[in-house]
Amino acid sequence: MVKQPKAGKWLSEILEKINRFARDRRIIFTHKAALEVGSLELGLDFDDVCDVLMRLKKNDFHEHLISHVTRERLYVFKPEVGGTVSM
Repeated sequence: MVKQPKAGKWLSEILEKINRFARDRRIIFTHKAALEVGSLELGLDFDDVCDVLMRLKKNDFHEHLISHVTRERLYVFKPEVGGTVSM
């Protein structure tokens, strides 16, 4: 993965898109993501995760990566959930 510079102007647009997809429940978990949510042992279900995604803020942003394999953009957020920084 290639690490990209910290948040820029694009972050607001990404947060709006994440919020819209979560609000409309248009979130699809990969198998890996579902396992990771379960490993948090916080009892989060699909609706809980959508609620977390709808509440993401700029200060939850951690980093922006680009996959070496797929060239896909990856946005890493670390919100506090149940007293734990996760996701």
